[in-house]
Amino acid sequence: MKKTLFAGFLSLSLAATSLMPTSAIADEREDFARALLGIAAAIAIANAIKNNTDDDRPAVTPHRPHPQPAPYPQPSSRRVLPSECLTTVDTRRGEVHLFGNRCLQENFRYANRLPAECRITVEGRRYTRVGYVPRCLRDRGYTTDRRW
Repeated sequence: MKKTLFAGFLSLSLAATSLMPTSAIADEREDFARALLGIAAAIAIANAIKNNTDDDRPAVTPHRPHPQPAPYPQPSSRRVLPSECLTTVDTRRGEVHLFGNRCLQENFRYANRLPAECRITVEGRRYTRVGYVPRCLRDRGYTTDRRW
């Protein structure tokens, strides 16, 4: 838009100055009138360029959101064990808490990825249970939806 406006004023000023009579014996009045016309054309062009800066558009200020604090890390579903699998087994030496292997296989999608070093076999009074030690799992990043 600026370039076309500038080109229009420039062509008008050139056309206006070329229509003036050019003679070898021009008096001082004609020279003065040409100079005034040239200066007026230059001022008009400068004003047109200055005014044509698209000021009619509303000013846009960039939106700078406030920095958000980093969210607390959410436990991965791979690391949240079902609390219903936490059981207590009575042994000759007392009670043992563990996550039952069968329950985890049925209710925990990643049961086959549990650490082998946490797996234990407990002999109860009437049966043998296979499961995982809760403290060992907790030390390796596993949790449950209730307190152990």
